Amino acid sequence: MRATKEVTHVETTGTYDVSTGIMTEVSTYYYSDGSFYTETRTVDTHQPGWESNAND
Repeated sequence: MRATKEVTHVETTGTYDVSTGIMTEVSTYYYSDGSFYTETRTVDTHQPGWESNAND
């Protein structure tokens, strides 16, 4: 059986550049063993269909 670690806390910050339409979201996941993982997502809101891509 694999050892699992709990996510104890998640911080998400986002920025949006009005001129370029780039939306950047940074999520940091903190685990019970003291480690953490950072995930960065960028979405170009000037591209058609970006709404559906933002939720995958």
